Amino acid sequence: MSLESREEKITELKTPIDAMYLIHKALRAEAKEAERMVYEIDMGESLQFFRAIFN
Repeated sequence: MSLESREEKITELKTPIDAMYLIHKALRAEAKEAERMVYEIDMGESLQFFRAIFN
């Protein structure tokens, strides 16, 4: 089972490590979006819009 296909409603975090899955899921989603944006950039195009996302 991949993380993308796993839907789990988390209603309570009992320990700090319980937040790990949520943080991991959020970081994977952001990485996927960043990768999509990079593939859409043409050679020689400015990266300014991409850098602005991380500010």
